[in-house]
Amino acid sequence: MQWENITDYYYAWAIYLAGAVGCSLAAWIFFRGLPRALVHFFVATVMVLLFTPFAIDPNTMIMAPAIVCVGYGLIADGFMSVKPILKTLVAVWAVAMVTSLVYQLLTHKWYRAKKQAKLNPPDTQEDLPEERPEPIISFGHGPDGYHLSEAPIRAER
Repeated sequence: MQWENITDYYYAWAIYLAGAVGCSLAAWIFFRGLPRALVHFFVATVMVLLFTPFAIDPNTMIMAPAIVCVGYGLIADGFMSVKPILKTLVAVWAVAMVTSLVYQLLTHKWYRAKKQAKLNPPDTQEDLPEERPEPIISFGHGPDGYHLSEAPIRAER
């Protein structure tokens, strides 16, 4: 396909990227109920598939989304024609997974707590947190642990 001018090419990419951002947001909303590591895995995979470009013609450097190139290449020429595209996608996906793993490790609670403890060790015994015994009955609670205005739900016969 010959573009009328380069502006049409930029408009096409802008529309595609806007849709890809929407799909990435939808993927995050869809997967956000899962554990953090799985959310990162699935959303990064979706983003790699949507945002990775591939050169249709290396001489003119006209780019297209790699996933679209894979689809058309499989239909038109078979698996052997899409191997370079798949290699590019796998390489970008691997970099995304390593980046996601490093980010998860650096923002994990135990890592931050360990780093904070290493930066600010307690100077004296007074700086250590004191251990307080749990009160058996707190103010406003009866002997069975319920608040005085509450009564436990009991079955009646």
